[in-house]
Amino acid sequence: MVEGRRYTCHYLFASGVVYAGTVLPILVAIAAAAGFPPYPALMLLAMVSIYGGQVTHYSGTLSPVLFGVGYVSQNKWWAMSLAMALIWAVISFVVGIPWWGLLGLF
Repeated sequence: MVEGRRYTCHYLFASGVVYAGTVLPILVAIAAAAGFPPYPALMLLAMVSIYGGQVTHYSGTLSPVLFGVGYVSQNKWWAMSLAMALIWAVISFVVGIPWWGLLGLF
């Protein structure tokens, strides 16, 4: 890791679907090898992988277009993204996981 920069494999993929289809099976296999049940691992990884496409102004398909034309400033983008990520995290973990438990999925 270079000082001041954080590199992640998420930005090497053109879309979230390609990322999910390529990286998530590898992460699920690692979790299963470590003794974590595969289906809950897949569900949790899929749930938290959606945050990557929303947080930065260059990580989603439409994000560069909206940012590039000046529709939203970078500071406002990051502030709104942080708020949305926190809201979705609370919804996912407070409502989503118990709901999966009621359905017998987790």
